[in-house]
Amino acid sequence: MKAQISIEYLLLSVVTLAVLAISVGALLKIKDNAEKSQGLLLLKNDADNIYNSMQEVCAMGSGNIRTLGLSQNVHLESNSKYLSISNMWTSIPKNLSCECTADGWFEGNIVLSNNNGKIIVSKY
Repeated sequence: MKAQISIEYLLLSVVTLAVLAISVGALLKIKDNAEKSQGLLLLKNDADNIYNSMQEVCAMGSGNIRTLGLSQNVHLESNSKYLSISNMWTSIPKNLSCECTADGWFEGNIVLSNNNGKIIVSKY
């Protein structure tokens, strides 16, 4: 009789641990998806802010400078009038009115300056 109770208790414990393991796995996957979604939304916001600020600096002419705050680490890569703005998960391409020089990871504040029609991105 005691052996039967021990086996039932052992079986119940195994089932409980299995359900717990499945639940933890599902919660971790939900957390990862939420972080990716948040990162994508922040990247879209930063990309729009960077693009709009670059267009303003370009339109205002040579010597114009603008400081912009970023909400996350972003990687900027430029090729003439093409700019790629990316984070760990995705990349957003933008076409600019002026040529741009930007390459590398940026965080916090960045400085956008117009130097004879060429936008230069630097760390603050």
